[in-house]
Amino acid sequence: MKHKMWSRLLSMALAVMMIASIVPNSAFAEAGSELAASSQVVTEMVEGTEEVTQAEETTGEEPAEQPAGETASDEEPVAEPSTEPAVESEQPTTEPTQAPAETAVSSEQPSAEPSAAPEATETPNASAQPSETPAASATPAPSESPVPSETPAPSEEPAIDGQALLDELMAIEDDEAFLKAVSELTEEQTAALEALGEEALAEYTLRVESLTAAQQQEEKFTELYEKLMAAESIQEIEELLNDYSDEELNSFVDFLGEARYTELTGYITAKAAEDQEAPVSKVFTDAGPLMPAVSVGRRSLRAAANFLNADGGNAGEDALKISKTLEGWNKDTGTGTLVLEAYSIGEYKTEIIEKAVPVDIVLVLDQSGSMGDSFQGASNRQAAMKEAVNNFITKVSEKYGEESDHRMAIVEFGSSSNVLANWTEMDVQGAESLHGVINSLPNRPSGATNIGSGMQNAENLLIGDSYKYTGENSKRHKVAIVFTDGVPTTSNDFDTGVANAAIQSAYNMKNAGVTVYSIGIFTGVNSEQLFGSSGFDTNSDGSIGSKWIKDTWGFFPGTDFPEADIPAANRFLNYLSNNYKTATNVGLYRDTEGWGIFHYKVVYEITENFERDSDKYYLTADDQTSLNQIFETIKDEIGSGSTSVTLDEESVVRDVMSPYFTVNGTKDDVQVYAVPSTGKDPESGEFQFNDDAGTWILLPDAAEVTGKVVDVSGFDFSNRYVAEEPRENPQNPSDKGYYGEKLRIEIPIKVDYSKTFGGNQIPTNDESRSGVYMTKDTAVPEKTFTSPKADVAINYDFITKDSSIYVGNEQNLKDLFQHNATHNGSAVPVDGDTNKYVTIRYEVFKGNDLLGTYTIKPGQQTGNWTDAAKDIPFDCTQYTIKCEVTPKDLGTVESWNQEKGSKVHVFVPTITWKDGTIGYNDTLSEKFLKSRAVTVQWNDASADAGEKPSGFEPILEYTFNDKSGNPLVNTNITSDVDVCVKVSYESGLDITEYTSFGWQKDNDEGNVCGDSCTKPDGFQFRIHVGTGDLTISKILTSFNASKGEKVTFLFEVKNEATGKVYYQSISFDSTELNVEKSKTIKGLPAGKYVVTELVTNGYEATGGKTSVSNLEVGRGKDAKAIFENYSNGDKVPGDNEYVNNQFTYTKDTGWTWTKAAE
Repeated sequence: MKHKMWSRLLSMALAVMMIASIVPNSAFAEAGSELAASSQVVTEMVEGTEEVTQAEETTGEEPAEQPAGETASDEEPVAEPSTEPAVESEQPTTEPTQAPAETAVSSEQPSAEPSAAPEATETPNASAQPSETPAASATPAPSESPVPSETPAPSEEPAIDGQALLDELMAIEDDEAFLKAVSELTEEQTAALEALGEEALAEYTLRVESLTAAQQQEEKFTELYEKLMAAESIQEIEELLNDYSDEELNSFVDFLGEARYTELTGYITAKAAEDQEAPVSKVFTDAGPLMPAVSVGRRSLRAAANFLNADGGNAGEDALKISKTLEGWNKDTGTGTLVLEAYSIGEYKTEIIEKAVPVDIVLVLDQSGSMGDSFQGASNRQAAMKEAVNNFITKVSEKYGEESDHRMAIVEFGSSSNVLANWTEMDVQGAESLHGVINSLPNRPSGATNIGSGMQNAENLLIGDSYKYTGENSKRHKVAIVFTDGVPTTSNDFDTGVANAAIQSAYNMKNAGVTVYSIGIFTGVNSEQLFGSSGFDTNSDGSIGSKWIKDTWGFFPGTDFPEADIPAANRFLNYLSNNYKTATNVGLYRDTEGWGIFHYKVVYEITENFERDSDKYYLTADDQTSLNQIFETIKDEIGSGSTSVTLDEESVVRDVMSPYFTVNGTKDDVQVYAVPSTGKDPESGEFQFNDDAGTWILLPDAAEVTGKVVDVSGFDFSNRYVAEEPRENPQNPSDKGYYGEKLRIEIPIKVDYSKTFGGNQIPTNDESRSGVYMTKDTAVPEKTFTSPKADVAINYDFITKDSSIYVGNEQNLKDLFQHNATHNGSAVPVDGDTNKYVTIRYEVFKGNDLLGTYTIKPGQQTGNWTDAAKDIPFDCTQYTIKCEVTPKDLGTVESWNQEKGSKVHVFVPTITWKDGTIGYNDTLSEKFLKSRAVTVQWNDASADAGEKPSGFEPILEYTFNDKSGNPLVNTNITSDVDVCVKVSYESGLDITEYTSFGWQKDNDEGNVCGDSCTKPDGFQFRIHVGTGDLTISKILTSFNASKGEKVTFLFEVKNEATGKVYYQSISFDSTELNVEKSKTIKGLPAGKYVVTELVTNGYEATGGKTSVSNLEVGRGKDAKAIFENYSNGDKVPGDNEYVNNQFTYTKDTGWTWTKAAE
C-alpha cells in the first residue's frame, strides 16, 4: 500500500509542478528540480519520520488525482511522468543520502524534493556557472516488488488497462494468433502488462514461454533433420546427434512424424551399411550322437554285443584284449609316446549283432517374420527349411520298421506357439501327412521369435502329459531339434526372459534323457562363441560381471539384429543344446542406453556361466547345402534295424586325443607293428610276445590322422588271433609255428597348450571314443581304452594393466590384471577347460595391505572375490598383483608364482573461471554463474597417464557462495562479489579439494575492470557490478519572462530493456541563455536508455527534438543527451501564490501525502 500511495503523491507533485510553469513568478519554478520517480523506484530513508513541504498551486480545495487523459489546462498540456511514479526496486550506488526536510518552496528558494533517482550533479560548461546546487536526497534501497502506477502518462490517449489487455490476450485460443498478438504489443502495452506483477502474469508468461520454446524447437528440429539428410557419413550423423540430450532426441523423433522418420531411418541405415562389414558365419554340421535310450515300457530290445566262436558259440568279451600306456613322458617339454596294443584270443570269428533303437523326434520350427529373408541356395530361409525338413522326414521314414517304429511331432513358434502335428508314426502314410504339414507353412511367415513358448510345447510332448507310447519297443531315444534364425523375443530385441524360459525347458528335457539339437541360420552363427570377446566398444573376457558393449546405428545393415546380440544368440543356442547339459538360464543381463530409435547402445553383462559338456549339439548353416547336411548327420544317428559285422581287417582301432593333447607329427610319425606271439606262459597263463623289435612287422600306411583322431585299420583280427597252439601263418604258409600277433600302435603326442594351463593327472585321451570299432562307420566302440594321465608343467602368464579413472570413482580391481597365457602367438582364455586341473589365484595389494583375493576354481570360467573387489583411490596409486597357479591334484608339477605392478591414474578437473559483469542490483542466476566456467579439463594428477578414462566425463555440479558462505544464486548485488565455488558430482560427492582452478579476467567488451583486474585471493572469480553515467545537457536560447524568473525543464530517463524510469530536471534563469548546463546521473545500471524531455509551457524544442534513444551506459561506457529550447512567446498569465504540501516517510509506509498546509 505504501508503494501505491507514494506513486500517487509523486504523480500529483509532478502535475502541480507542471501547472506552476504557466503562472508568472510561480513558487513552483523549481519544485521538481531534483525529483526522480518511477513505477519501480525505491527510496531508502533512515529509520524514523521526516516531513517535506512543497509549493502547490492554491485551488481552495484538497488536491485531487488528475483524471486520466486530461491535461492541466485546455490551452497547454501539463508535463508529468508517462507512468505513475512508484517505488524503485534497484538504484545506483551514488544516491543522495539525506531525506527531504520540511521547507517552504518559492520561486526564489526551491525546496529539496524526495528523489528516487541516482545522484544528479549540475555541471555547467566552461562558459557558464551553475545557478543552483541540487538538494540532497535519500539513498535508495530495494523494495519487495515493483508496484504498478495509477497515474496515466502525459498523453492525450487514455491510460492502458493492463488487466483488460491481459484478459483479451489470454482469451485468444489459437496459439499462432496469440503469439502474433504478443509480438505486436507496443512498448506502452508491454509496460502496462509488466506493471501487473509476476504473480498476475504467471499463466501468461508460461504460455508465451512454452509456445515460443515450441516454435524455436520446430525450427531447430527442422534444421537438424535437413542436416542429417545431407550428412555424407555415419560419423557426421553421430557428431550431429551428439549435440543433443536423450530427452531432446526423443522429442525430435516425435517431431519427425511417420513419413520423415521412415525416410531418415532408411537414410541412416544406408550410411551405416557403408561403414559396416557383415559378421562372418561359422558353419558346423557334425551332429553328436544321441543320448542313451530311455525306457518307456515293458522290455529292452537292444542286444548286447556278442563274440562268437567259429561255430557260433559265445567266447565272451575277454576274447578281445587291449591296453594303452604313456612312454617316455617329459613334463617340461610336454612330449611322449602313446602305445596302444590289441589282440583277439582263440580260433574265433568275432561278430556283433545290434538292433536299432527307435526314436521319438519333435521338430521345433521358427515361423517368425525373418524367415522370409533371403538365404543362399534358396528363395528364402523358409524355403530352405522346408526342403531340409522334408528330406529329413523322408530319410527317417526309410528307417522305419517293426523294431524301429520312429515317431515325429511338429511344433511351430512365432509370436506364440502351436503344435502343428502330434505324435505321428514315420511309416509311409505318416511321412506323407507330415510333408503336408510342412508344405502348408506360409512362404513368408510373420511374428516374433518366442522360442520359449515353442520349447514348452516340445517339453510337454517329450516328457509331459502329451507323451504317450503303447507299442512294444519301449526303450527309445528322445530327440528335440530346434530350428531358428533369430534371437529369443516376443518383440524385436533379445529378451533374456524368453531365452531363460526356453533353456529351462531344455534343461528339464536333458535331465530326462532327451537329446536337444539346436540349429541356427542367422548371420554370424558360431557354435564356438559364448560372449563378445572382440570387435566391440567394450569387450568381455567371459568372466562373471564382464560386459560387452556396442553402439548400434541404423537397422543393423548386414545382419539380422544388433551386432551385440550375435554373441548372445550363439550363447543361447549353445546353452539350449546338449553342449551344456546343466545350463538353466542364459546367464546374461541385457540393457540399452540412449533413445533407441535408430541409434542406441547395447550392453550385455555376464551373470552366470556353465560348464561345457560337448561341442556337437549346436549346429550352424549359412546356405541350403549346409542346412541339408545338418539334418543328414542327425539322420545318421538314427538306427534302422539288425546288422551283423565281423571283427576283421576292416575293423578300426581308434585313438582320440583329449582336448589337452595332440599328435606330435603326421601319420608318417605314427608307427604300426604286428608283434609275433610266442605262446602262453605256462606259469602265468598270459600270452607272451617277442620283445625284440627287430622281429616286429611294420604295417605301412595303416594309420590315418585327422586332427586329434588316429585310425588304424588293415590288421585282420580274424586271421591274426592269438592261440595257445601254433598253426600255419596265414601271411606265410611255410611258417607252421605261428601263434598269432598283436597290434602295436606308437603315437607321438604333445601337450596342446592352447587348451590347458597344465597341472597333474591330465588325461591324454577321450576314453569314451578311443577303442576298437567293428568298422569305420560303427558309432559305438566295441571296447574302449583306459586313458593314461600325464603331469604337465604350468604354462601360464598374466599381465597387469594401468587404469585411469575420474576422481571419486570406483576402481574395479579385476581390471588391473588379465591372464595372458599364449600359444603360438594366440591368447589362451580361462574357459573352464584350460584351467580344469589348476586353481588360479590373484592377490591385490596396496602397499603392504591386501585389498582382495580373486580365486578361479578348477573348471570355472570366472572367479570370486574375498574381501574387497573395488577400491576408491583419490590419488594416483600403485598396486601389486600376485598370481599363483596351483595344480588341483598331487603330482610332480608344483605351483607357479609371479607378481607384477599396476598403476591407477586418477584424473582430476581443472576448471578455469572467468570474471563476469552484471548490472547494478541485477539478480545472479545459476545459469549466469555456471557460464563463467570457460574450460573444464581432466588431467592425471601425476601427469603420466597414457589415456583418459573411458566413458563420459562426470557431470559437475557447482555451488556458489560469497565470502561469508552465503549462497549467491538468485541474489541481487550492488557491489563486486568474490565467488567461492564448491565442486561436486550429481551423486553429491564433494571433490572440491581435488579440483584445481584457473582464472581469467573479464576481457569481454564492456567489462568494468579492464586490464587492472587481478584474481580474487582465495576465491575462484569475481562478479563486477556494471554501472555507468548518463549526462543530460540543456541549452536555452531565449527566455519567456511571463513564466517567472526561472524555468525548470523535466526529463524522463527510461531503461529500454527493463522499462525502469528515472526523472531529472535542469533549471535556467534569464541570465543563462545560450549556456550549456548539465546534470549527470551516476551509477546507472548497465543498459540502453532513452531520454525524453517532457513538455514545458512557454517553450519549444529546437528542431522538435524532444527525445534521444539508444544511449548505451555501463560496462565501461557513459552516454550524453543534448537538448535545446527557445521561448515560444506564450504569455498565458500564471499565479504566484502557493501552499506547502506535507509528505511523511517511514520505513513501513514509505512516502505518504498528509494534507495541504493551512
